Amino acid sequence: MILALVLFFGLANLGTVFSIGVFVLPLILGAVLLFWRKTRGIGVGVLIIAAAAWIVVIGPCLGLLGNL
Repeated sequence: MILALVLFFGLANLGTVFSIGVFVLPLILGAVLLFWRKTRGIGVGVLIIAAAAWIVVIGPCLGLLGNL
């Protein structure tokens, strides 16, 4: 529920600093954490969660646009 609220407010305010923090910074953080062996597992987890968040957001939007 909290993730959905964060994504909602991030998408509602596209172009603001909040949306950049919600969508871009976790991707950069995940990519940077992949460089070191000790933090590689955390980086992969961050990237998987970021990808899953987009699936959660885009899936229902496509369903609504396609009248499903």
